[in-house]
Formats: sequence, C-alpha cells, structure tokens
Amino acid sequence: MNWYKKAQLTSRTVTVQDMGSYRNIVPIITLRGKWLMDAGFYPKDKLSISVSKNTLNVAISEPNMESREYAERLKQQKAEDKERREEMKKQPDLYKPIKMPPRTPPNVIPMKYPEPESYEYKVSE
Repeated sequence: MNWYKKAQLTSRTVTVQDMGSYRNIVPIITLRGKWLMDAGFYPKDKLSISVSKNTLNVAISEPNMESREYAERLKQQKAEDKERREEMKKQPDLYKPIKMPPRTPPNVIPMKYPEPESYEYKVSE
C-alpha cells in the first residue's frame, strides 16, 4: 500500500441522510467504496458496532473468508494482467495498419506534365 492510500484510510467524511415520511424520519449512514476493502472490510463480513454519544465504533466480528480469498485472487489476477500488458507493449505491434500508397483507379492514366526547358525570361524593348 502506498503512502497516498495510507493517508486516505485515516479519516472519511460522510453525511447522515434521512429517509421516511415527514412524521417518521430515520437517519441513514451508508459506507461504500474500495477504501473499505483497503481498511480490511470485505463483502459479507459480520460487523459489531459499539454506540456511545456522538461515536460509532465499527469492528469485524465474523470475517467472511470466501470473499477475502476471492479478493486476493482478484488482486493477483490484476497484477498478472498488468504484467501481461507490459510484455505486450514490448512486442512489435502486429496489427498496426500498414501505410499504402494512394491507389489510382485502373481506367485513369496519370498525367505527366512536360518539364520546361529553361526558366529564362526575355525582356522586350
């Protein structure tokens, strides 16, 4: 993990949304993004949330090992794909279009203009 990702993990700003009718409004907090996986939270993990005044502490109570293994396989596949792309960049491009000279239709004969014999000008007196 690079320094930029470490800096991103330190804090996040989230807005508490509301849901419901005007008489029954309920606050909602939604967390989503790749930063959760970087912080160690994976899909289908069971979480325990400790609540105190103005504070929520979120911790993993039961990790889902299937999703963690799947995420590790995805990371490994992405790294392999990146290596393959780098190798392909080093190889010559076989599908690069070849520049062909412009074609003339078969029934058109290109005209040849005669070359001037000299470029001398005569001045009349």
